[in-house]
Amino acid sequence: MSEWFENYQSFREFEIQKKDFKIKIAQTPAELKATIKLRNSIYLKHSTAEKKPLSDKDDYDEIADHLIVKDQNNEVVGTYRIMVSDRNPKPYASKYFDLSPLLNLDGRKMELGRASVQESSRSGLIIQMLWRGIAEYIKQSESKYMFGTSTIWENNRTLALKINQLLTQEEKISDLELNPRSLYQLKDWDEKIKNYFGPRIKVSDLSALYRGYFKLGALFASKPSYNPDLNSIIFLSYVKISHIKDRFKKKYELL
Repeated sequence: MSEWFENYQSFREFEIQKKDFKIKIAQTPAELKATIKLRNSIYLKHSTAEKKPLSDKDDYDEIADHLIVKDQNNEVVGTYRIMVSDRNPKPYASKYFDLSPLLNLDGRKMELGRASVQESSRSGLIIQMLWRGIAEYIKQSESKYMFGTSTIWENNRTLALKINQLLTQEEKISDLELNPRSLYQLKDWDEKIKNYFGPRIKVSDLSALYRGYFKLGALFASKPSYNPDLNSIIFLSYVKISHIKDRFKKKYELL
């Protein structure tokens, strides 16, 4: 792994100072190590794989750009992994969903993944800093679509049902048939949805990550998938860049 840290080259490069934070693409071995360390603190904690990995680093990291947020102490407190379709024709999310209806659309696609925020910094501010960096990446890459997965930890079916109910209520379900792969389908999901009459949630009840997807105007696959290695439920969302809401574009300087 140390060889990867030393030899890695990013695809794009920028640095933005915002308030007390620095938003940039990781460049140095120290920044990459700190990025993986932050991801380890989240994803390894939830790993239920039979052979628990020693690191969250995978082969995708070598062909990705790693967006990071550094605080006033120069510590990495937030990260997103970004990959574009012309550099990676087989996205990470394609393991869990049939993405062909989305990938067949014209234009470059940009995949977001491995979102991680330091536990002591989860006020929503770091997510906002990450969105500013994502907006910059969209402009530089000239991507036409953006997509990615969001995780519900600990196989929380009740929360997943509430989110699905909210997606239907807010008309956020996509017409594209982005179906879960058969190996990762949630058992009896259709039946559970049909028979769920529990309390409703509002957009304001969601995590900062999910609220961001709602605010920018993303659409979601009709069904989530299941990740057995993390015992988690995965929602897939995407947005056409030209359809991102103007308020969001203005806030994150995407106009």
